Amino acid sequence: LASREPIVIYGDYDVDGVTAATILFHTFRTIAPDAPVRIYIPHRLDEGYGLNSSAVTQLAAEGARIIVSVDCGITARDPATAALAAGVDLIITDHHNPPATLADLPAAYAVVHPRRPDSRYPFGDLSGAGVAYKLAWRLATLHCRSPRVTEDFRALLVELLGFAALGAIADIMPLVGENRIIARFGLGQLKHSRNPGLKALIEAAGLAGDTIDSDHVGFALGPRLNACGRMDHARNAAELFTTATTAHAAAIAKNLCTLNDQRRATEQR
Repeated sequence: LASREPIVIYGDYDVDGVTAATILFHTFRTIAPDAPVRIYIPHRLDEGYGLNSSAVTQLAAEGARIIVSVDCGITARDPATAALAAGVDLIITDHHNPPATLADLPAAYAVVHPRRPDSRYPFGDLSGAGVAYKLAWRLATLHCRSPRVTEDFRALLVELLGFAALGAIADIMPLVGENRIIARFGLGQLKHSRNPGLKALIEAAGLAGDTIDSDHVGFALGPRLNACGRMDHARNAAELFTTATTAHAAAIAKNLCTLNDQRRATEQR
């Protein structure tokens, strides 16, 4: 970030992946507002789940120097090799089941996972967004050179708790330990969010002014975001939370509701 190396956040097409990518995007841009950072979400049908070697090679050809995976990558040994060959630093952040031994981890620049074989982290059931949130928090303290971050970063981390809660609840993680704390305070933050996309989604789902609970995430907000990846392309959901202006965010949120209706009708058929 300090040297403005082009960074790609490589997400997954579900709620957990999109919110995890959103968390890192806003953290990177707060540290370096002019940093060349973008999000890449694979197409569910054309590319399938997780890191793929073709995408890694293409992103490198387009100028990426760092790829940070969120909610995927812990078993992506071939894509890690492709990144190495292309001269890209691959940083994997994930929460899915890791290999049993360190030797079986992908040969990435770094692997961030609460259940690595050598991990002593006290809570192993974080969502992908939860892992991204912890990385964001650490980046904030490193940037501020203190465990106590500046008011700007404190406001950011409070805001991002809402996205971490969306990821944990929509991914059906056990709401105990750290997840319970993330969900409790993140849900409380949702109706106060300053993010244009999140505000537009809440309004489009008919929840404006309400106290949003886990049922609202599981049955109203989450399905709309997941429908984007199933019926169209999840990059639109990532755009909603990152770069969309107020007017564009409203249009995306409205389209997510339409896609969710189509998804529901398709499943009924």
